Amino acid sequence: YRQFDLLNLNFNLIFLNEKSFQRSWVYTQEQQVDIKAACKLVAPKFIRRTDDFIQLAILGVEQIKRTTTIPPNSALYLTSGQGNLGVFQRLCEQRFIEKSPPKPVDFINSLSNSAGFYVSQFLHLDSKNSNLSHLNFVVEMALLLAKSDLLLGKEESILLGGVDQLLPSSEFYRATLGLDNAMPLAQGSNWMLLNNSEKGALARLALENREMDRDELNEYLAAQRGEYQLAFSLLIDEQIIHSLLQETKQHRFFYEAETGFYETVLLYALNQFILHGQGKLLFIDYFESHYRVIEIELC
Repeated sequence: YRQFDLLNLNFNLIFLNEKSFQRSWVYTQEQQVDIKAACKLVAPKFIRRTDDFIQLAILGVEQIKRTTTIPPNSALYLTSGQGNLGVFQRLCEQRFIEKSPPKPVDFINSLSNSAGFYVSQFLHLDSKNSNLSHLNFVVEMALLLAKSDLLLGKEESILLGGVDQLLPSSEFYRATLGLDNAMPLAQGSNWMLLNNSEKGALARLALENREMDRDELNEYLAAQRGEYQLAFSLLIDEQIIHSLLQETKQHRFFYEAETGFYETVLLYALNQFILHGQGKLLFIDYFESHYRVIEIELC
């Protein structure tokens, strides 16, 4: 593990091309989207027995399927901040309000890897299907696991995705996430294909495998050399962002215009940099006074 901490593994990141990414499945609270109808257009065989969360996952990978050949032995890692809250809400209503047993389809879809199962079926994958969750830094934890599995040779290729659904009751969603009313909300399904080969890579991804306080973050940024851009978690106060930009003398990469907050929005930001950025990006994530940094450099 000591050796693992010192290594910066090169990831081969394959993203949606620019044309299809403009239709990526990221929507804000103000946009009314019929997920079932949209999924029925591209994957009609997967409507029956699935719900919005699973269909949202399929809509994200469908765009990759149209533009990229995914190796059948690719492991599937699906991560989510809250998981399938919609089915959880329905199960609670059935059990405590309707006083009835859960509907069989809802019960099956409440299993942690059900969405991954349907995505694997849709893409004809025949490898591992893992559902990942963590209290904080959910995307970073998934990427660190992917890095470990690739480094140890457990996997040759990993399709990693983040899916978070926006429920109709925004008050419930905000209370669950501890957000104030000023924070814009969104939902998204964002994916990337990873391996540890530089050949044909679009970008190199390096993870700083530690949490930092503000002083440690300042030291980390002060040690950086050359030009780069900075992007920030939506949870970071704008005054802190302004201070970091002044201290580093670097430019900010904006990804926020077309989205709002959901817990895996980091994957959206990284994909946006691949499509529209240049050089190197440091994404600074934040949770309860702690920071993590992901570095992505275009090849």
